[in-house]
Amino acid sequence: MPRSLPPWLSDRFDNRWLLAIYYGFRGVALIWLVESNATLGALTAFAMLYGLDFIATVPPMVKLTVATFGREMGPVIFG
Repeated sequence: MPRSLPPWLSDRFDNRWLLAIYYGFRGVALIWLVESNATLGALTAFAMLYGLDFIATVPPMVKLTVATFGREMGPVIFG
């Protein structure tokens, strides 16, 4: 089974930088939402990009949480 893109990136790059890029992209998407016209196509594109960005932040955040609080408490704190 092929691996999805965000876990692959979090295995190979610094998770703090990945989160900075993801949250920066999220901020740009929110600014774009405010500045764009409210057509169905624009709102659909925003929803798809924002949703993918929301999912992409989970693997680096889990890895940072486990690295900070340990393998026993990391999943509890993240959950």
